[in-house]
Amino acid sequence: GVGEWPVIQQATLSLWKSQGAMMHYAYHSAEHAEVVRRTRTENWYAEELFCRFKPLAESGTWHEQQLLAQTFGQKPRVLLP
Repeated sequence: GVGEWPVIQQATLSLWKSQGAMMHYAYHSAEHAEVVRRTRTENWYAEELFCRFKPLAESGTWHEQQLLAQTFGQKPRVLLP
């Protein structure tokens, strides 16, 4: 999800093993329901955008981990400059 002033003020990025796992968290998690409620009652931001992407490749690491390989159990393709 991306809020006002993307990346500068508020942005999140999540990798999910499946669409089902993501949907379960979004629609059946008490923790997520509470955050959504607070977002509305405390007016955290005026606009929002949620989009889904299918990662095709990765370049570099996050804390020395290749996230696609770690999350999806696949060897990532290398992005060429």
